[in-house]
Amino acid sequence: MRTDVGKLVLLHLLVMELHAADGSHKESQCEAGQFRCHNGRCVPSLWRCDDDDDCSDNSDEESCLRLLSAFHSCVDVASADIFDAHQSTVLKYRYQSAVLKYRYQSAVLKYRHQSTVLKYRYQSAVLKYRYQSAVLKYRYQSAVLKYRYQRTVLKYRYQSAVLKYRYQSAVLKYRYQSAVLKYRYQSAVLKYRYQSAVLKYRYQSTVLKYRYQSTVLKYRYQRAVLKYRYQSAVLKYRHQSAVLKYRHQSAVLKYRHQSTVLKYRYQSAVLKYRHQSAVLKYRYQSAVLKYRYQSTVLKYRYQSAVLKYRYQSAVLKYRYQSAVLKYRYQSAVLKYRYQSAVLKYRYQSAVLKYRYQSTVLKYRYQSTVLNSPLRGRRRQHFLCHKDVVSLDANANTTEKAA
Repeated sequence: MRTDVGKLVLLHLLVMELHAADGSHKESQCEAGQFRCHNGRCVPSLWRCDDDDDCSDNSDEESCLRLLSAFHSCVDVASADIFDAHQSTVLKYRYQSAVLKYRYQSAVLKYRHQSTVLKYRYQSAVLKYRYQSAVLKYRYQSAVLKYRYQRTVLKYRYQSAVLKYRYQSAVLKYRYQSAVLKYRYQSAVLKYRYQSAVLKYRYQSTVLKYRYQSTVLKYRYQRAVLKYRYQSAVLKYRHQSAVLKYRHQSAVLKYRHQSTVLKYRYQSAVLKYRHQSAVLKYRYQSAVLKYRYQSTVLKYRYQSAVLKYRYQSAVLKYRYQSAVLKYRYQSAVLKYRYQSAVLKYRYQSAVLKYRYQSTVLKYRYQSTVLNSPLRGRRRQHFLCHKDVVSLDANANTTEKAA
């Protein structure tokens, strides 16, 4: 008996809305759950027929049925059960809200931790790339110093051969003209070959320079695009955070306001029920249907909160996957830079090797020219040949070391 009467008292306010069906066409211009006054103002539907002029023109108190005073003793007995049921529903709603809030904060903390891990891996990759670049630079400088040392050695040997050639020039005076002509001819051939090699080297250098500049421009463009996307993502994240904060504060204020309204209306309904309980008996069926409708509304709100939580979880998952893709792209960029540096180092090594071989060939040719007229002095020719063989061995050792 107490439970049935308590349900009747709790749902009496909603029964008043069903009676005023003649004003339903006016409410279509307002939001769901609101009543449109004669002066165009929209007020909550629960404010109708509460003996309070909320529309300022008393239009929310028109066409209301005033209940007769009866069943006073039943209200006093059932009021305690109604208040306990109301508090249980409020506590259950607050508990579910706290659970959703905790899950959302846990997902945010997990996302921040993963972002920190990705940032640390990216910095480690950058340090590794810088270390490898320094190693390549050191190897290149070592090769340059080695090349200069070998060139100095060749220059010294060449000067020794010139002195030796001047010492023997008195003996080769009568063959001087023919040797000079032959030497000039071979010098012209070597000069022509040298100029051709110089032009070919300049052309290759220009091509490499153009490709390098193209790569630099492409890298700068990609870096600008990445910077723009990162800033856009930051702004979007800040905007969504502000929206979530605003919605949370609005929900808190709305909940407090509704709690105050419900408390005031409950007290008013208790007083009103003591005077209008006679009409509740024949409208019991309507109140039961209204109660089921409210239960459906509460169930729908709970499902909406669950869907909202799942949406936020999906958003966090999408942000995490975006961060992972960004990290993989940066790793690929670093790998591409490292490979470019390695190719550049190999090309420079090949150029140094080509110059060194050109110098060796030039020295061999000069030694051959200087020593070709001497047929009688096989000892000196044998010594020069031995120097050339030792120089070839040193060159081969240098190539293997490189």
